Amino acid sequence: MAVGKVLQFREPYQDTIRNYINNINICNKEYVRTGDEGYMVMRAKYIKEVEELKTWIKENEPKT
Repeated sequence: MAVGKVLQFREPYQDTIRNYINNINICNKEYVRTGDEGYMVMRAKYIKEVEELKTWIKENEPKT
């Protein structure tokens, strides 16, 4: 039952995390295609957002 509560807690954040990861992939592709360093700046921002959100989830999810 405890695992179910953890997954239920995490579920609302999954779309946001997937979106950030998709944006990271887009930045990677566009950087390779164009060489524009701005994509690497945005990539770093998205990676930081994912890390911070995952850390927050871990700290606030129900303990098993």
